[in-house]
Amino acid sequence: IDRRSGYVVSHSVRGCKLISAPLRPNFWRASTDNDWRGWRVGKIAGCWKEAPERLQTVSVRIAESAGSVTVEKAIPDSVRLTLTYTLDGAGALAVDYKLDISDRMPEPLRVGLQTCVPNTLERIAYFGKGPQENYSDRSCGAFLGLYRSTPEKFMHSYIPPQENGNRCDVRWLSLTASDGRGVQFVGAEPLSVSVWNCTQESLDKARHSNEVEPLADALTVNIDRTQTGVGGTDTWSLKARPSDQYRLLEKHYACRFTIIPCNGEAETIRNGRSLFRNQ
Repeated sequence: IDRRSGYVVSHSVRGCKLISAPLRPNFWRASTDNDWRGWRVGKIAGCWKEAPERLQTVSVRIAESAGSVTVEKAIPDSVRLTLTYTLDGAGALAVDYKLDISDRMPEPLRVGLQTCVPNTLERIAYFGKGPQENYSDRSCGAFLGLYRSTPEKFMHSYIPPQENGNRCDVRWLSLTASDGRGVQFVGAEPLSVSVWNCTQESLDKARHSNEVEPLADALTVNIDRTQTGVGGTDTWSLKARPSDQYRLLEKHYACRFTIIPCNGEAETIRNGRSLFRNQ
């Protein structure tokens, strides 16, 4: 854990690297057609795009008896984020996430954390809605179950690159190598997740699918409490934004998940059953 930023910058267990980039907050998404063409999200909520860089570390508190570290970060008078990390003797790292938003701030597009894992962990399994991508207002045709995929199949290649590949109501997500070893993210409540072979910045910047630059040795993983819906009542006005029940209009959000090493699908299923809602 980096004392200056307050973020988990690496996590390895028995020589297996579970994450390869800082676990950082993320409040934005690569704009969809409805976002930029319709409700002009950059003008209405663009402050959230750079919010992670503007967050200042307020305090870092270590509780040795509990084996935990609590980090408070804030944008004065706008946003307060509290992250608590608790590590057990088996290498399981629990992450508590609490976000408070002032009334002066517009709605974010997502509430969660983003990191990277080595691209050798190319076998994806998850228990949630699938098999296709789905969002809070586009999930009635997706069904809860155990699904397996690869990074290429997990993504959806839109002609104009944009946010893609989200899965809702995910209890757990695992990424493993060919030998079955890897990392698992288990929620205390259903999460939204996605896995990309590129960065969010690349998706947002590119205007054609061939312009998306793949990562050389990593995969981007989004672990979100929630993400705003797709919207689309029309595609050219404020009505393009999601209906109110699918917007992130709350001022307080919280979630908890555990990052845990795994070794084989049978173990990931056991971990998911034992940790989901028991954290």
